[in-house]
Amino acid sequence: MASITLKNISKWFSDNQVIKNIDLDICDGEFVVFVGPSGCGKSTLLRIISGLEDLDNGSVSIDDIDVTDKIPYDRGISMVFQSYALYPHMSVFDNIGFSLKTSGVKNIILDVAENLETAVKEAEIKKEEAIDEQAVDEILQETVEDTGTIEDVTAPTEEVVEETPKEEVKQKAKPTETETT
Repeated sequence: MASITLKNISKWFSDNQVIKNIDLDICDGEFVVFVGPSGCGKSTLLRIISGLEDLDNGSVSIDDIDVTDKIPYDRGISMVFQSYALYPHMSVFDNIGFSLKTSGVKNIILDVAENLETAVKEAEIKKEEAIDEQAVDEILQETVEDTGTIEDVTAPTEEVVEETPKEEVKQKAKPTETETT
């Protein structure tokens, strides 16, 4: 991790000032989130910090070293985008690994990225299975509401045939005294 200091950062696009005199200190190990509406300069500020965008005024320091005029590679940091739209043809592994490869990071970190990709795929499969399971549960619930009990739904249906005992059949076949007279 590293500390980052922004002093009087400004950025213009033609006549539109998207970043106006930003001063910010981010301590080593701190977690920072930039929140705001579309077009307010969040991504531009991140691109300035990482060296992907030039600034019009101010300075960027990483671990008390001025990196304002340094290229991204020489800053020792990288940026992970919130959307994969920048490299839509690449997998999770390739997107994360891209900046790691260009910065010369060892293969062990690339292995971590590959494990992350595998975990994401497994999570997607589990999510699909959960959706399928939820659909089955909903169907069973609807059937229970219609029939009254789960046993009615799950019990095998068998046709019940009652047999008349042979003695009753014989007695019915014999005419009674009142029938013969």
